[in-house]
Amino acid sequence: MLSAKMKFIVLNLSLAALLMWLTGLSQSRAYGTTVTWTGSGINDNWSNDNNWLGGAPSTDADSVIFNATDSGNTNIVDRDFTIVGLQYIGNSVHSTDLNGSSNLQINGPVSIGVGYSGSHSATVTWTNGGAVAIGSSTVRPDFEIGQIVGITNETIAG
Repeated sequence: MLSAKMKFIVLNLSLAALLMWLTGLSQSRAYGTTVTWTGSGINDNWSNDNNWLGGAPSTDADSVIFNATDSGNTNIVDRDFTIVGLQYIGNSVHSTDLNGSSNLQINGPVSIGVGYSGSHSATVTWTNGGAVAIGSSTVRPDFEIGQIVGITNETIAG
């Protein structure tokens, strides 16, 4: 059985370890961040920091959004990526190039042109080999395609 002094030492060590861990988290991007494509880099690669709002490419903790910014252009999944979610919105047209052999693993929901008005419509083409995997044998997220028109009638066109 631990003495009161030993319990105090163990508690202090645990708090110190927790504080160091939290400090490390504050220096990295927060879990569950949404990153938005801008296409502002010198190339169209997902790994290019300058193609993302805020200057950091997506990580396995991020949800990715493609909106009207850079609509009509191609974005290139230039290496294997794992992300939490993917949205194509903003009355946009996007082509996602899988670079011949890149894999895009999406462990959460995918939505293409889903929303309450035409401003959320989107068209996407996944091209050039590679693979897009949505969920896994244990995780089965939503895959929504189409547009919900109006708030009350919920007509889906897609």
